Amino acid sequence: LWRGGWIGNIKLEPIDYIHRRGEIGIMIGSVDHWGKGYATEAIGALTRHAFRDLGLSRLTAGCYAQNVGSRKAFERNGFQQEGLYRHHIWCDGRFHDEVLFGLLYEDWMITTLSDDDQMDEHLTMFEVGKNPIPPSVPPYSFVLRDWPRFFRSQGTILIPPRK
Repeated sequence: LWRGGWIGNIKLEPIDYIHRRGEIGIMIGSVDHWGKGYATEAIGALTRHAFRDLGLSRLTAGCYAQNVGSRKAFERNGFQQEGLYRHHIWCDGRFHDEVLFGLLYEDWMITTLSDDDQMDEHLTMFEVGKNPIPPSVPPYSFVLRDWPRFFRSQGTILIPPRK
């Protein structure tokens, strides 16, 4: 809400809990609210909720190809363009292309955690062979050696804490 008024809508739907993925949809209503960062902020908040609270491993989204503001809002939150549906939407008397975006939990963690201090705050480390891996380890755990940016020692698995 902006000064008590409506800005737009955002949703995380449908959610597939079996495959741990969801789709974000967003609309900023009035042109007066476009370009002010509301979409970027809302997408960031919903992305954090989807990954941290709901335990999803993948998010998808789409927008009109000519909607530069929406494209930038998703890209600022780490989403990558994964595809393009050509002539996918009929609107205003003509066809429009739809850009498809996706974001994996692992990629979001890298872009969200910019330094080792933040990494230590958000991740729990288990050394392979020394600590038993709990049965509740989520499927999006990853091997640290596969991610040179966070390299510390081979054989370490990072497991995001669950709230």
